Amino acid sequence: MRGIEFQKFWLRALAVLLGGYLALDKGFAYLGAGPVYVGEIVLTLGLAAVLIGGGIQLIKNQAVVWVWVMLAVDGLLCTLPYLKQYGILSLRDATLWGYGVFAMMTAICLLHCGWVVKAVKLYGRLLPAVLLWLPVGYLLQRILKGAIPSVPGTNEPLLYLKPGDTAVHLAGAASFMALGLHQVLRPKMKGLNRLMRDWWWWIIWSAGVVMAASANRGGMLSIFAAAGVVMALRPRSAGHWGKAAALVLMGICIAIFIDLKIEMNRREVSAQQLISNVTSIFEDTNRGDLDDTREWRLNWWGGIIDYTFGGKYFWTGKGYGVNLALDDGFLGTEEGPPLRSPHSAHMTILARSGVPGFALWLLLQGVFAAGMLRGYWRARKSGQEWWARVDAWVLAYWIAFNVNASFDVYLEGPQAGIWFWSWIGFGMAVRVAQEWDLRQKNHQHRQEIEFARKEIQKPTEVLA
Repeated sequence: MRGIEFQKFWLRALAVLLGGYLALDKGFAYLGAGPVYVGEIVLTLGLAAVLIGGGIQLIKNQAVVWVWVMLAVDGLLCTLPYLKQYGILSLRDATLWGYGVFAMMTAICLLHCGWVVKAVKLYGRLLPAVLLWLPVGYLLQRILKGAIPSVPGTNEPLLYLKPGDTAVHLAGAASFMALGLHQVLRPKMKGLNRLMRDWWWWIIWSAGVVMAASANRGGMLSIFAAAGVVMALRPRSAGHWGKAAALVLMGICIAIFIDLKIEMNRREVSAQQLISNVTSIFEDTNRGDLDDTREWRLNWWGGIIDYTFGGKYFWTGKGYGVNLALDDGFLGTEEGPPLRSPHSAHMTILARSGVPGFALWLLLQGVFAAGMLRGYWRARKSGQEWWARVDAWVLAYWIAFNVNASFDVYLEGPQAGIWFWSWIGFGMAVRVAQEWDLRQKNHQHRQEIEFARKEIQKPTEVLA
């Protein structure tokens, strides 16, 4: 198999992996034989694809790459001293930064194969299935509970959709629709047919939002954050988000009127629960399950800040391998596997890598966001309307990942960590491909620029 064909094969495998994580979440992550699960298999194939197919030079000028390299070096220095003591646990914790290799592989293979635009089109084609499955799957797992089969060799149910994870993907789907990308990538409809079809998709989306937001405040905030990004960059999208808000509000009113309550493990899906989740962000609600978890998080985060910024773990953190919940004295009372990390990926980085690693983590996020914003404004200025919309979508999805990661053990697992880093790689590929199209468009006004090897297939603009 030629190198570029191997990379195309890997991109298809990555699409299946990400689709599995989206549809089954944690359950899909356990497919395989520990410690080698499906994510590690795709990771190994990706490394082989890049080594055989080449293309590393395509991203060598991206600032995100070099910041991640510095983050990885710092992460190694905070992991290797604990590897002998904690073994596989150190490697497991280190995936928080180590899965960054997915960003590099995704960007390289998308660019080398010329599949950036194809990736956007694929998401558009799969969007209806995503919108239909997320609320249905989330409801099924709560209704069936013990009837869901376990992943072979484990006690984990095959279907295990976390509400925060579901909310992030709903935020990305809504941003895609609000930016009109779903209309650009499908045959255009006119009049009542188009109106009814769009309304139906927003109704289905709203049902998923009510379920996920009732169970998870971080997921609810991620949707708000994505909406804010899209409306700030594309004010005309406010009408789409207004449609979504109207549907959610209507659903809440109906739920109040009929006193709808659906038991969902520790919390219920109801209008009162959703309202309590919103108000608990800003003030006490006299609800023990909400106020106690908020205080528990704040106390733990405060302790981490004290022993890093103001303590002996300033430079190195506590390293990768130690159980932070046990070592810090915040085990919590949640059901399921023992807690290992605080409910914030950013606090986890600070606790394990110290202030230098935390600074590099923030720098990486800032560099990525600044690059996408720069690409967005350049696209608007040069008339690359489609690329501008894609840039805005990448930013909205990215902020949804980061917001949910601020309130949950999220990026520490493969079902979210691989998605997040692959999304960073997709954003990098979008920026490079956009630059290619800009230079191709204005080549008659510039000296010919050699920016890639001759065999690279450049993506073409799909919207004039």
